[in-house]
Amino acid sequence: MTEQTGFPPESQTQELERLRAQLAAQQAQITPPQAQQAAAQQLQAQAEIAGDSDTVAAQTMEQMREQVTREVLLPMEAKMDDLIVTLKAQSDAQAAQIKALQGQLTQAQLAVGPPDVIKYSQAVAERLATAAAPAALPKQHWAGVLAAADQLAAAAKDAAQSGDGSKLPDLVRQVEHFVTRGHTRAGGGHVEHFPALLGDLEELGAAALKLAPLAA
Repeated sequence: MTEQTGFPPESQTQELERLRAQLAAQQAQITPPQAQQAAAQQLQAQAEIAGDSDTVAAQTMEQMREQVTREVLLPMEAKMDDLIVTLKAQSDAQAAQIKALQGQLTQAQLAVGPPDVIKYSQAVAERLATAAAPAALPKQHWAGVLAAADQLAAAAKDAAQSGDGSKLPDLVRQVEHFVTRGHTRAGGGHVEHFPALLGDLEELGAAALKLAPLAA
């Protein structure tokens, strides 16, 4: 017997041959179709493992989406909805305040009356229209001064809004010239409303001076 194997040299050789014979017999028992089937089964198992990995990854991504939606997006949407409701309430409140202030301004304007430039320009236009109503003189006689009165009324409204009355005096002088000279020279007689009309023109000129200094 040898120290390495425990068998004598002949027995060791015989044992090796026996093992080789058993291995050959086992290999002979495995047919090619069986080998192919085993390989296919192994490939299928690997594919299933890979498929399971993809499924797990997809499930993980879906869970992450649900978590982000639940923890981030939904709270943000709720905050946006709350903010919109708050802003709408503030807007409605401001609109109500503006409407109330506009109502108070209208009441105050009615109580105080229109600005003097508007009040006296309207009085001038009304007195001239009354003076021109009788048919004693042709319409052409009054056409120029009535047009000037309309321009005066429009300019007075603009002056009241802009605070600039510098355009009014020229129109005032046109009307005044007709009343004091033009009407008489054209053959017109005494007009009852003219003295009051001249007073309105004087007040209108003074009101225009209060709005803004006249241009030199």
